[in-house]
Amino acid sequence: MRLWGTVLASILVGHIVAVGLAWALLNVPESSVPMLMLSAVLVVLMAMVIGWTEVAAVLAVQPGSDWRRGATLARRRWAAVIPAATVFAALWWLTGWTGDWLTGHAGEIDAWIMFRSGRTNTAWLHRTLATVIFFTRWIVGLSLGLAALSAGAVGGVGALTGSAWLWAGLSRRVMGGVGLAFVLLILLPLRAVYWRPEALGSGAVEPVFVALKLGLILLAVHVGWTVALADAARTTISKTHAP
Repeated sequence: MRLWGTVLASILVGHIVAVGLAWALLNVPESSVPMLMLSAVLVVLMAMVIGWTEVAAVLAVQPGSDWRRGATLARRRWAAVIPAATVFAALWWLTGWTGDWLTGHAGEIDAWIMFRSGRTNTAWLHRTLATVIFFTRWIVGLSLGLAALSAGAVGGVGALTGSAWLWAGLSRRVMGGVGLAFVLLILLPLRAVYWRPEALGSGAVEPVFVALKLGLILLAVHVGWTVALADAARTTISKTHAP
């Protein structure tokens, strides 16, 4: 339990630092060569912080390891986050392109269905396709991204040349764990970001309530991310580095 608390805290702090670097990047005026160089430095630092944070967590939760050992190894293997992010970004782009294409051709699809079957109710089809796109983007995308991160963290970038990590990411064990953690501990808490009780006034209590609510949501989201990452890491590494 202590290890999980340490891993959770390190991920939370790492993400806060990365957000701070991203905010600094957004506020850099790209009006001169030195400013462009500063932007490049901030991008590299942000990638290193995120890479170290996620890789350290992956290594720390392995049987027989601990956070200190994982954090030490992560300094040399932080770049494993790059192919993992590339995998997720590729599926993000693909699902975005597919969604845009379906939206742009929705009228044609409806007309074709009406012509072929005579049915006028096609809302179920669009809901189904939207669900498939959402599942592919978030559940499959995160599962494959975490599988790539885990394999790269332990075996280096060379571990991604095989297909073992791919099949591990597509396994029911990884997608089920990632999907459950994502829905219960990330998606549902995020839906409460704009929620406030109707009886809550606009006095001094409101800022306290908002701060407490956002703090709990932030904690829940990071608990979900830690659970998903740890579960995917252990399953992937057991499949890709089996004795």
